[in-house]
Amino acid sequence: MDGHVKLANSSSTSYPYVEFRPPSNITWHSDRPSPSSRTGGFAVEYTNRDSLRIPSPDYKLDREKPVGQIRIVMIGGSSVRIGTRFEVTLPGALKRTLQARYPGADMEVINGGIISAISHQELIFLLTTLVDYALDILLVYDGINDSGQMLYYERRPNFPYNYRVIEEAWTQYVTGRREPLWRLALHRSAILQSLWPKKFGDTTILDRVATTELIEDATLRRTYADAHADNWDRIRRVCTAYGIRPFFVLQPTSLYALFPKGLGKDDQSRHLHANLYANYLVYEDLRKTAQEFSQAHPELGVLDLSSFLPAEAFFDGAHVYDDVNDLIAGKLADFIANDIERMR
Repeated sequence: MDGHVKLANSSSTSYPYVEFRPPSNITWHSDRPSPSSRTGGFAVEYTNRDSLRIPSPDYKLDREKPVGQIRIVMIGGSSVRIGTRFEVTLPGALKRTLQARYPGADMEVINGGIISAISHQELIFLLTTLVDYALDILLVYDGINDSGQMLYYERRPNFPYNYRVIEEAWTQYVTGRREPLWRLALHRSAILQSLWPKKFGDTTILDRVATTELIEDATLRRTYADAHADNWDRIRRVCTAYGIRPFFVLQPTSLYALFPKGLGKDDQSRHLHANLYANYLVYEDLRKTAQEFSQAHPELGVLDLSSFLPAEAFFDGAHVYDDVNDLIAGKLADFIANDIERMR
């Protein structure tokens, strides 16, 4: 282990938040067709006691690994988590691909995706839960949430989506317990809010970066890319400590279909798609820091799939159709093939 795994320093800390989900088994059925299905299929999801997505309610995914099994986990956001069924999620597609390539081998691919997760949450989830599953390989598959959260929710690097909502709820609770009723009444007065909106009324819950600020400030954009790269490095250190072989993947996004080289500088394109263009610029910085990370650690596997897919592969800006996961799974299987061969 290269030093102690440390989650806190002067600029970043480990917040007691991974995601809101019950710590128990769940069975969930959608009441409308899944957008990830091109055939109108309805989604169904099952989880184990650690909220990891599993193929069926009675599927045994124990923390203790069976003898001879190769155990892989994928972490990331909803692009890892979602799919009409487990088998068509990206981890499910990778498992099917590996089973086809290595008949008779015991391959377990664990779905460690968290909806809306950024890389700092992946790090925390790895430490608090996933390291107990006797992992052989870790696939980090992310990028899009880290490159966009500052535009829509939170300007502070490494703060999860909607974390400020939690902070605000707690602040309001504490204030309500401490302040006299007359002060609370004034603060919540609709008349006073309209007359002096900056003095009375609810505080602004979200604190986002302005689109123009992000487009014009390259140093600010690099701040978010550096935070992402730092989390990758911390994940690397955790894997070293636990004897896990890590692979890092910058996930595909449709931003590169919208903004091919040169088009992003076009004034009309920037005006029509300002937020997406700002997101694209941050993603460009993530590509640079991923390349720097790879150069600093040539012993690791780093794969940039950011521009891998055409626009029609996505049903929105970040998520692909179920069948597209088979294509990505093939690339990932090639990516980890040498290590799979050594472990067999």
